[in-house]
Amino acid sequence: MFSIMAGGFYALAILIENPKDKKEADEDFKRCLIILLGIIGGSMLLYSDPEALMKVMEDSAWVVKLASVASLIATVATVISYHRLKRFEQEEMLEKLAEKMGEKLGESRVKGLKAKET
Repeated sequence: MFSIMAGGFYALAILIENPKDKKEADEDFKRCLIILLGIIGGSMLLYSDPEALMKVMEDSAWVVKLASVASLIATVATVISYHRLKRFEQEEMLEKLAEKMGEKLGESRVKGLKAKET
């Protein structure tokens, strides 16, 4: 259970530093997604065994209560890292579009100069 909480806070720590490029953003998203799936899987395993759940509730009930907080934190971290990844993809598409528009603008200027010469 402690690993569930640690995973949630690690996912939050990933968000502190902004990724520098698309590759870093992709790695951050994958890490957050793995952490989120781990938290969900760990919670499912814990709740599927009533005896283990009762033992954890007797020893440290606060951990079970905070598991939902860890899940929420990991979900938010995953969504934010996904949006960062999509931002890098949109920037790449805009750069490609700007290059194409620049090429077309250059071609039309050349045609205009040729038309003026004749």
